[in-house]
Amino acid sequence: MKTIISLLKQGAKFSFSAALLWLVNNMFDWMLYPAVVYLAGNLLGAIIMTVLSVPFNYGLILAYDKIGQDLFALEKAKRVGNRISSHSRWVGFLSLSLWDPIPAVIFARSEVNAFKGLDRTGWMYFIIATLIANSVWIGVTILGLEAASFVVNL
Repeated sequence: MKTIISLLKQGAKFSFSAALLWLVNNMFDWMLYPAVVYLAGNLLGAIIMTVLSVPFNYGLILAYDKIGQDLFALEKAKRVGNRISSHSRWVGFLSLSLWDPIPAVIFARSEVNAFKGLDRTGWMYFIIATLIANSVWIGVTILGLEAASFVVNL
């Protein structure tokens, strides 16, 4: 019975942590990003959001490390990818960077540093992923705002 209760507690912690990280991250991406770009303009909004994303994303990585569980199966995917190809880390990193820098960095950092923050290489991945992801989000946001403006002005 204690094993079942322990598993339920672990499952609840896992689910709550993953949901909270997902919610906070999506609020930043889908609410704050468009609002700032809309209010500040494309160029200034892009600069503001890129600067804001650095401490925000680093904080989420620290929270992920503090939780200490492979919430998004990225550690497992990394191990499987390493068995398949020596290039899998860069392919996975670049693919994930187009979506979000947090999973990209978690995937790309070495197994030795799992749940231990960022070393020099981890910071390199963090900066590259942040620039790639922000470039994508700037494009998505500007296109979305332009599309909304077009529809409103029909």
